[in-house]
Amino acid sequence: MQARALYAAFDVYPQPKGSSSHIASMIAALARDFAPVCVLCLGDAELPANEIDGGVEIYRLPGMHAHVLQRATAFAQFVEFHAGRHAATLKLIVYRDPWGGLGHLNRVLAVRLPLRDEGVDARIVTNSPFAEGLAALAR
Repeated sequence: MQARALYAAFDVYPQPKGSSSHIASMIAALARDFAPVCVLCLGDAELPANEIDGGVEIYRLPGMHAHVLQRATAFAQFVEFHAGRHAATLKLIVYRDPWGGLGHLNRVLAVRLPLRDEGVDARIVTNSPFAEGLAALAR
């Protein structure tokens, strides 16, 4: 399945807590308007590494690193890998947390510039204060 939208959440999904309801709502909205959707999240021993539910395919990063920095680094690589798999068809990438996309701003720009050169109107939408410096490059 080649995704049109990618949703990355640095959280185990689903879990019996508030964040899962927010994640489920966003996935449902994306599936309605951008299916198929690739969901990337953290995994645990109780959840399968991959599952498909209609137009939504969920990939979970296997194993939990004890150190949060190791877990975040592994998740960034996991997201980069899957975003690369779907790069030709993606129309929208959503990061659930405000810092999750920071490491990907350079990668997004690397996708944006060749698209611009091919005449494709692709936009980077973020409220990251770090993106302002990159915005001039993407114009």
